[in-house]
Amino acid sequence: MRNIFFLALCCTLAACGPGKTDTVEETIADTTTVPGKSYTADLVTATPIQIDSSEYFMYPMPNGHPEKDEEGGSFLSKDVPNLTYWNVAFYNTLTKKIHLLSDRKMVINSYNAAYSRYDSSSSYEYPSSDSPNERNRVNASQEDGHIFYSIIVDDYNKDNKLDRKDPTYLFMSDNQGNNLKQISPAGTNVRSWELIKNSGVVLMQTQRDSTYDGEAIIVPEVPYAYDLKKGGAPELVFNTEFGTMVNKLYKKQWPVKKKN
Repeated sequence: MRNIFFLALCCTLAACGPGKTDTVEETIADTTTVPGKSYTADLVTATPIQIDSSEYFMYPMPNGHPEKDEEGGSFLSKDVPNLTYWNVAFYNTLTKKIHLLSDRKMVINSYNAAYSRYDSSSSYEYPSSDSPNERNRVNASQEDGHIFYSIIVDDYNKDNKLDRKDPTYLFMSDNQGNNLKQISPAGTNVRSWELIKNSGVVLMQTQRDSTYDGEAIIVPEVPYAYDLKKGGAPELVFNTEFGTMVNKLYKKQWPVKKKN
C-alpha cells in the first residue's frame, strides 16, 4: 500500500515539473503596421507672434509647397516671393482653441503694417512683420483693434497662378483673427496704404491693370478711402462732382493747342 502511494506521488510531481508553469500572454498591437491608422501631420509655421499682450498668438504658415498640387488643381507660381504665407493659424492659449484666418486659397504678402508701400522695381516692405524688434509681437491695439493683410486672392489674368501679375488687395480682421474682410476695390492693385488713426480711415492708392494687349501702358493711381467705423464699401476720395469740376478747370487753364 505504501509503494502504491509513493508511486502516485512521483507521478504527480513529474506532471508539475519546471517546464509546465502557467503564463498569461499579452498581445500589444503594433501601431506601425495597423492599417488605416491616422497620424497628425506636422505643420510648417513661422515663429509664433503674440497679439498685443493677450492670450492670442498667430502662426503664419510660409509658402513652401510644390508648384502643382496632387489633385491637379490650380498651382502657385514660382515667381511668388519667398517671404509669403498661404494662411495664418490663430491660437488661444487659455481655451486651447485654434482656427485659420480663412479657408480661401491666397498668398499673404504682409500683415499688420500701419503703412505699406509697393514699388514695381522692388519687393514689398514689412514694417511690422520683418522688424527684428517687432517680429514676435503684433500690436493690433495700435491699428484700432484690427490686423491688416496684403493678400493676392484673384487669378485676374486667368493663367492658373497667384503671383505679382495679379492684384494685391488690402484685407483686415479683428485682433483674434476673425471676420476677415477685403477693404480695397476688386480688380485694383493696392500700391500703398496708410491708416489715419485720428479719423479711423484707411487711405489707399490703387491702380488697375497696367497692360493692354500685352503691352505696358501708363495707368493713373486712384485714391480710395475706407472708414473703419462706418464699414461698407471703399469710397473714392475724389467723387464724380469734384472730379468733373477739376477737369473743367484744368482744361480751361491749360487748353490743348490745335495743330496747324
